Amino acid sequence: MIPNDGYGCGYTRLAYVISQLHDLGKYTALWTSTGLANATWEIGTAGSRGIKTDVGWVGAGYKFELDAVKLASSLIEDNTSERRYVWSVCGWAGTHAYAVMWNGDNGGSWEYIRFQIPTVLGSGLSAQAHTSGDIDGIFAGSAETYVRDIQWKCFLTVLMTMSGWARYDKQPWRRGEPYTSYSRKYLKLKMRLLPYQYTYSYIAHTTGTPPARATVLEYPHDPIALDNTTAYQFFSGEWLLVAPMFEKGDRRDGIYLPADEFIDYWNGTRYEGPQTINNYYAPLAILPVFVKAGAIIPMWPAMNYFYELPRVPITLDVYPPTISASDDPRVSSFTLYEDDGLSREHEKGAFAQQNFTMNARHGVVELVIGPLVGSYKTINDTRFYEVTAHVTGAVSDVLQDSNALPQYTTVEDLEFVNQGYVYDASDRRGVVTVKLDGLHRTQSTTIFIHHATGTTNIA
Repeated sequence: MIPNDGYGCGYTRLAYVISQLHDLGKYTALWTSTGLANATWEIGTAGSRGIKTDVGWVGAGYKFELDAVKLASSLIEDNTSERRYVWSVCGWAGTHAYAVMWNGDNGGSWEYIRFQIPTVLGSGLSAQAHTSGDIDGIFAGSAETYVRDIQWKCFLTVLMTMSGWARYDKQPWRRGEPYTSYSRKYLKLKMRLLPYQYTYSYIAHTTGTPPARATVLEYPHDPIALDNTTAYQFFSGEWLLVAPMFEKGDRRDGIYLPADEFIDYWNGTRYEGPQTINNYYAPLAILPVFVKAGAIIPMWPAMNYFYELPRVPITLDVYPPTISASDDPRVSSFTLYEDDGLSREHEKGAFAQQNFTMNARHGVVELVIGPLVGSYKTINDTRFYEVTAHVTGAVSDVLQDSNALPQYTTVEDLEFVNQGYVYDASDRRGVVTVKLDGLHRTQSTTIFIHHATGTTNIA
């Protein structure tokens, strides 16, 4: 939460407000356009953990802005042992080392949604790994454009909404139903996807590869990805293809699927690329999202904020490719990154990583859950796992290592047992949910899912 007091950081009762926000699982930052004369107290004593630099400070240009965000970063790190968060209204080469950026003051509209998509992707290609824009702008806007804007931005690492300049405030509940429920659906999904997105933030930190990726970054040898055909879609990480809705209506044209198998996130329809999907039906509750076959998506339980609930179990949402009898096995993997999320101890090696590997063969999906390697101060010794596998045929049995797991009728049944599985043929064309008993974080285990190998319809 970043309150605007007129840009001068002349806050009153700051320490009290921050302590109350902490009780709600929230943090606050300083919004300034004129300097930070009291930063030592505001950060070191009151407990602010971020700085938003506005145009009066950083708008003068490249080096002036870069020096400003560098100073803001130092002010936080010099006055607390926790990590910084700096948010800048503008930036140039080098800004990515200190701050995330947003695309300035805009009014909510379909055109606003449209131009932001290539803006974010181009920023990523220019080493600015974390960029975004205010949900539905700060001026104007509508209930529909708000929902459409929040949908695709939930697949970015940076999400922000700003109120105070429009007739209707920009909170996700302001327009009432059904729009509140539509926004809630994607905000909760974003919370569930945090371990996936946090891992790609780590990858951006270590390699420079952005979490939101232009199609050409994932398919550099695809000639269609080299032109503007894919300017209005992107990959969130390596595995989720997102096609934002930037025009009024419930149909989306021009969704390009490169040369791989993709699964519709919402209904399980499988597509073989390369192909272009036109007339995709996307009512206001639906954002077109496709998962590349082979994906292993780590997820947390649904929650409203980071520390609201224990982050157990870890759900591995896996999408085995379609494998025929004549196909070779297909192997894919995902390496999860974790740290305590607040301190800078990760810079000293206090973090952990865990590898998950899927080997898809004709009639069987093998998922290896590797040990968690490394440590950090809030790590839990016991890990609980749930697997949701989007299989291509009816499941006959599920084994954990060499032990057959019991089958139950509904997912709700699994809440009352330590381990077992449920297969639901009606859920997105076939999903098996597997619950595992707790394992020590240094243990590994392997899940075998045996399923029928009938004909799979691929669009």
